[in-house]
Amino acid sequence: KDKGPAESYTLTVRDRKVRITGPDESGVFYGTRTLKQSLKADGTVPEGVVNDRPDRPQRGLNLDIARKHYSAEWIEDRIREMGDLKLNQLGLHFSDDQAFRIESKTHPEVVSDEALTQAEVRRIVGLANSLHIEVVPEIDSPGHLGAVLRAHPDLQLRNTQGRESRGSIDISKPGAATLIDELLDEYTELFPGKYWHLGADEYQALMVSDPAASYPQLQRAAEQKHGSGATIEDLATGWLNDRAAVVEPKGRTAKAWNDGLFRDSEVKADKNIEIEYWTGKEIG
Repeated sequence: KDKGPAESYTLTVRDRKVRITGPDESGVFYGTRTLKQSLKADGTVPEGVVNDRPDRPQRGLNLDIARKHYSAEWIEDRIREMGDLKLNQLGLHFSDDQAFRIESKTHPEVVSDEALTQAEVRRIVGLANSLHIEVVPEIDSPGHLGAVLRAHPDLQLRNTQGRESRGSIDISKPGAATLIDELLDEYTELFPGKYWHLGADEYQALMVSDPAASYPQLQRAAEQKHGSGATIEDLATGWLNDRAAVVEPKGRTAKAWNDGLFRDSEVKADKNIEIEYWTGKEIG
């Protein structure tokens, strides 16, 4: 067993023998991937010593199965490819406006017709674990909840004209937190990894010129919860922190997208939340 950094390995080829060592199982596994790649490319492995380690601790693929359904077998094939490429995280975005793609025991009404069963998810997670890949699930909120809201229209966010705000849940309603937290509780049992992605991006209430005028119920809720002078940005940040407080006692580190953070808000995102930065731009 080597004393090098995590996930590193040493591959030694000498006297027609191959030896792979590392400080942990994942490092040795990555050494076998290098061996496999060499054999596949050239049919042989030259003599020598390879000392290798990853440049980044998180190396992943983000898969959106909400906007398009993928079979369990297709996902498993991608996981095997990820293993060969020495990737170690699969982001699984399974809930959005278009669909909700994993069977639910607590809220079957939100699940789309084409969806993975929980047994299939356990199989996917098991395969990923065997290849040193963590599956990081994501239920995005308070935006991107269109599929959930079709089953719970009473929680749909509406402006003063009664117009629906696409994919957005009304976080001034107590039932909103109850619903999302019940889903988080259920799926943290299904995904046993270190991370849980909470999304938090593109809440439609914060994408209008005057959020307080368009959504006075949210403004009132912000002031009731966070005091006079609080804004809807504060309310949304508090929502994120509250969801993180659901998954963290279960041993998960919460993740969120960068555009769910607000520089001028009084309420700040919990420092334990890990931020993932994306550069896409979307209006409306």
